[in-house]
Amino acid sequence: MSYQTRAALIAEFRAALATDGYDVITAIYVAAIEHDADHPDEPRLMDDLRAIAAEQMAVA
Repeated sequence: MSYQTRAALIAEFRAALATDGYDVITAIYVAAIEHDADHPDEPRLMDDLRAIAAEQMAVA
């Protein structure tokens, strides 16, 4: 996954968290899980998403 694609997906995830867009959040989680499984040699996207979600929960 390119840096730009990863950054765009993370930005979309942050926006969905801010607006309680659970359908979008779920779709991004599924895409991240599939990407991580298909590309085990790349940094795990799901780890980044979990950290962002945890950060959001701590602020709220």
